[in-house]
Amino acid sequence: MKVLFMLLVGLLVCNPMGASADYSDGLDQYLRGQYSNALNEFTPLANEGNPEAQYILGSMYAQGKGVLQDYAQAHAWFNLAASQGHEKAALYRDEIAQKMTSNQVARAQQLANQLQSETRTRETKRIDKNLIVSIQKHLQDLGYYSGAIDGLTGRNTSRSIRQFQRDVDLPQTGQPSHALLETLEDTVTRQKEQRKSSASQGYWTMVLLEDAFTDGDFSTNPGWTPVSGNFWVDSNYFLRSEKAVSKTMQSDQPDSAEKRIADIFGQVVKEMMNPQQGTQASDLSELYIQQRIDNAFAIEVTMKMLSNQVGQSFEFRTYHDQYRNSGYVVKFLQENEQSLALIRFDPSGSSVIDMTRPGRMFRQNEPQSFSWMRYADGEMKVMIGKDEVLNTKDNMFKAFDGISFINEGGDYAVDRIRVLGSHR
Repeated sequence: MKVLFMLLVGLLVCNPMGASADYSDGLDQYLRGQYSNALNEFTPLANEGNPEAQYILGSMYAQGKGVLQDYAQAHAWFNLAASQGHEKAALYRDEIAQKMTSNQVARAQQLANQLQSETRTRETKRIDKNLIVSIQKHLQDLGYYSGAIDGLTGRNTSRSIRQFQRDVDLPQTGQPSHALLETLEDTVTRQKEQRKSSASQGYWTMVLLEDAFTDGDFSTNPGWTPVSGNFWVDSNYFLRSEKAVSKTMQSDQPDSAEKRIADIFGQVVKEMMNPQQGTQASDLSELYIQQRIDNAFAIEVTMKMLSNQVGQSFEFRTYHDQYRNSGYVVKFLQENEQSLALIRFDPSGSSVIDMTRPGRMFRQNEPQSFSWMRYADGEMKVMIGKDEVLNTKDNMFKAFDGISFINEGGDYAVDRIRVLGSHR
């Protein structure tokens, strides 16, 4: 064993290239004679399949350094390192075997099989976690996932996977796999190429809806349907809606504008999830129109804000089916400052996808253009004039059955609404 000891010291002094910090720490502890500490550093690395750490553990068990001398353990660790091509480990495994009984060799082989199985299990778990992290990142890039990138297959991850599988005509298992990752990578690459192509060509090629209310009637050509509240077309051919601001929306709290707006948007989401506990339909002024709108669309609105009150609010929605209880909302809210939020809603729940910082976007009595664009890959942008104020991605919904305009407080005059589509 003297030869074994000398060769081991030679290996330790020559710290292998690319060694990890844990390996270097273990090596330092070993050279200082702190064998128990060295054992604590090398054991996790050996369990993860590091052949150098396995080789050193075998040597420590062979010499009884930091552990009780155990030839069976030494043989097992040397055997694992040798199976990965470590020549010295193979040499010392065979040397030790000559000093062992047949029962000790059998025990060593059993130990090696057990350790190798545990190592493979750990490696599989690590690969699986890395796989799930990659899948979560791609789902996030495509707008399907908005949770934590944690490598765990929770309910949110599984739901996002099923939604993606649904959209690309795959079996909706909700389970991560290498095949799923390849499909996601191909989809991300294809969408990047499509966006590059779209940048050099006209994206919005179809006019789906256009209404400047010049006929003095919002109920025909095209036909808007009032649900509640008061809407009319004034003598200047503006679609008008005026509603008193609810007292619950007015506040003189000393909180910052950003916190106050965030709190209100949070309350809005709760009310959309539980309408029986929140704002009732009769408390809103709502006007909608049925119009088939594909996944990619642009909604362009020119309007005036005739009032200037704390708590005033309006929104535009793209909705599904006759109940109009799922889709996306762009919601305007005015406190001391103004803010916009993009909200996703359906019967199972609602969430704020993105929100602007408080600022000044609309000025009283001044015409302002408002654009909401959604591309084929789920990216959505909101523009106020020429300024982009929101940019996010979500793929919960793909096509829509109409749009609605809702006044939750304030006086507004809409000059024109246009909805565009794309063949992409």
